[in-house]
Amino acid sequence: MLARFFHSWERRLADVSKDRVVRPFDWGLDWMIGDTAVVSPPASRIGEWVRRVMADTDAFYTPPPTDAYTLRAVDDEGEQWLTFPSAMETPMPSAGLPPSRTMKPGGSS
Repeated sequence: MLARFFHSWERRLADVSKDRVVRPFDWGLDWMIGDTAVVSPPASRIGEWVRRVMADTDAFYTPPPTDAYTLRAVDDEGEQWLTFPSAMETPMPSAGLPPSRTMKPGGSS
């Protein structure tokens, strides 16, 4: 049911937009840091990576402690930007420093 809906939606988008770019499918293997099975087919590599992650989800989802963060004020209203290193190594340096916006709770002064 969902596949039919999304395929129909994509066809409608393609019909109205003539500047859409169609790119070849990419498995995203370059995001799987620590993947050592470089000779296996992509589906097998992803399956093995997921198996390893699921075998120890605590290790995957629990980041190591860090003090490598910055918190800087953005305005006088109390809004701040927090940046910290990602626990997951990525091929893109900017993805390794996710920003977060912090604000005072509503109603506080």
